[in-house]
Amino acid sequence: YDKVVTVGFLLRFDPRFNMIKQRLDNGELGDIIHLYCRRNSPITGPKRYIGASDLSMHVMIHDIDYINWYMDSEPVKVIAKSRSVLLKEYGMNDVIYAIVTYENGAIAYLEACWVLPENSPTIIDDKLELVGTKGVAYVDSCDHGVRFVSEKGVSYPDSSHWYYTNGEVSGDLAEEVMAFINNVANNTKSIITPKEAYDSLRVVDAIERSIAEGKEVSL
Repeated sequence: YDKVVTVGFLLRFDPRFNMIKQRLDNGELGDIIHLYCRRNSPITGPKRYIGASDLSMHVMIHDIDYINWYMDSEPVKVIAKSRSVLLKEYGMNDVIYAIVTYENGAIAYLEACWVLPENSPTIIDDKLELVGTKGVAYVDSCDHGVRFVSEKGVSYPDSSHWYYTNGEVSGDLAEEVMAFINNVANNTKSIITPKEAYDSLRVVDAIERSIAEGKEVSL
């Protein structure tokens, strides 16, 4: 393609997830046997954009992108279950569990929930465990490495996506924006291709079809 285009998969710019890809590529972790991830957050998020998007498209797709990136193999089957309680009146899912099987036999298990209490101390509670034939990789960013206790209660402020250091915006969201600006300025290609974005959407579609049909579906 001859256009400058990018897709907002910010975890590609998160050093933790990027380091895992580097170690997969250099063979340190071997071949992926299975992967587990979760991405849970307070209900304040979906309440802001009721009807604009749903859990699989807004949240799970970020994990799907880096999983596809790690696997370097086509997703072939998906089975998923969901439940809607607190967001039922808006026609949105509270929680989704999905299992994605890849052409190379590897399995990815995804969990996403965005109805944690509004006073949850963390903005995002996300975890990753990747088991390979030569090693294991973990990400646990529930508390983002910093915690405060004050009259306002306990809080774990964001130190990954969008925060300020010495008055300047930092984090993977800022890196993502700057990367696109550099692509435009230098007429270079984004690290995220349209094909990769399309493949992530294919998995989201399969998750939604599996939920609706109540069975495993093929891509």
